[in-house]
Amino acid sequence: MEFPADVPVLTDGVVTLRAPRADDAAGLVAQCNDPESVRWTSVPLSYGEQQALERLTKGVPAAWQTETAFIFAVEYDGRFAGSVELRPEGGNTAELAYGLDGWARGAGVAQRAVALLLEWGFTSRGFAVVQWRAHVGNWGSRRVAWATGFQFGATIPNLLVQRGVRKDAWTGWLGRDDAREPQTPWFDVPVLESSAVRLREWREDELPRMSEARTNDATKHFLPFIRQPFDAGAARWLLGHVRLQAAQGLRFNWCVADPATDVALGNVTLFRLSEAAPPAEGTFVGEGELGYWGHPEGAGRGLMSAAIRRIAEWYFTSAQAGGFGGRRLVIATAATNKAARRVAESAGFELAGTERAAFPLGDGTIDDKVVYDRIK
Repeated sequence: MEFPADVPVLTDGVVTLRAPRADDAAGLVAQCNDPESVRWTSVPLSYGEQQALERLTKGVPAAWQTETAFIFAVEYDGRFAGSVELRPEGGNTAELAYGLDGWARGAGVAQRAVALLLEWGFTSRGFAVVQWRAHVGNWGSRRVAWATGFQFGATIPNLLVQRGVRKDAWTGWLGRDDAREPQTPWFDVPVLESSAVRLREWREDELPRMSEARTNDATKHFLPFIRQPFDAGAARWLLGHVRLQAAQGLRFNWCVADPATDVALGNVTLFRLSEAAPPAEGTFVGEGELGYWGHPEGAGRGLMSAAIRRIAEWYFTSAQAGGFGGRRLVIATAATNKAARRVAESAGFELAGTERAAFPLGDGTIDDKVVYDRIK
């Protein structure tokens, strides 16, 4: 293909894809040196103007002429905002890549740009499947792929190389005839507050608090599937795991924090949300289950009961009013776990029943399982 003559201009009225130009150099330098680009891409560190000009005047034209990559500049609000590209891989497949400068993030620009590029790739270039790969932890990239309809596959160890270092990768794909909209819900964890508690997402700097809270004899006895001691590596894995499950529409996870100091004092998880409706409907017609554990510094303050009452209030509120729209909420624990049972009862849950010999304990015995619930 001839560059730039054969490069189409694609637009949805907000975002425009066009042939990159030499005068995009300053914008490309800013994009490549943006902290998120440095963290997640393989662009050289301290990317300079000469490197940008080399890419824009030689690398990009050559890629178009040889059809090894179809690279577009993303224009938004009259400015160069980033780039998107499709890299043919043979067999009517291509790999998707995209990146924005920091100023253009958060306005749906990447999603619009990717949607335009996919439509062109499927219709004008005849691709049957487009693949997506990103470093594990690159939530911004995953969100764009999710929003444009990609289905997610396996996490592949050491698939990508970044500046000589092997990195684990998320993978996904989109077929020509697939819907260009999310295929599962993505749960954005809301901040919930009351006079007694603040509920929010965990931060990476709180991994030691998480490790301390989950390393104790009670956890070892009543939650034997949690390894002991629960070290920093396990805490880091858990943080990534709960984020991924929220992104898959499977569970919500809150850090229970002191409302005055914001110090992490516990955790509540809302899970078993298997009956969630398709994302387009935005409603929930099933039930969920709550699990919780606390840091020793929060014991005896009624903090966990307050947290569960606040979550229940949100859970039973309709989606139209800013809640989740749930019908039934369950807490299940070992019959001998007096602390967990007190929390459930203090939060207004009623004993719904007992399952005999259904709760394995850390000492190898089997306890009864008690089930508490609340109904909308």
